[in-house]
Formats: sequence, structure tokens, C-alpha cells
Amino acid sequence: MLVPVLPCPDPCGPALTCASVVQARARALHDRLRDNVVSNIFREFERTGYIWEQYDDRTGAGKGSHPFTGWSALVVAIMAERY
Repeated sequence: MLVPVLPCPDPCGPALTCASVVQARARALHDRLRDNVVSNIFREFERTGYIWEQYDDRTGAGKGSHPFTGWSALVVAIMAERY
């Protein structure tokens, strides 16, 4: 589905469209999420020596079964941005 590109009212200015503003925000959120996932899995691997099945949503601590290289192993693909 194509998103219509509409002129964005101020403060975006005439050079930017609403779609480009949304895309920029989505890219920034993507980058932040990617960095957080990669750094948390790596930090827990350094701390425990394991890649975990789950990570605590508040502390980031690994939990569940280990060693686990299912979904958590996709961090390598995330690091390479090959997904």
C-alpha cells in the first residue's frame, strides 16, 4: 500500500513532506531499538557466557533456557542489517 505524500504544514517547511518526517522518525526508532537489542544481548553474553532465550524487560538480564541460539541468534543478522 502506497502512502500518499502530502505537503506537511509548518514547522516542517516546504522542502519536507509529512511522509519524510514519519520516515525519519521511524528510522531513528529503528536505530535505537537495534542498538539496544544488540548491546543488551552482547552485555549479557559477556556477563554470563550465554545467549539466553528471554531477557527481562526491565533489567535486560537473561532468563529462561540457555544456551539458546534461536531468535536471539538473529542479533548477528541485526548487526549486519541483513533481514
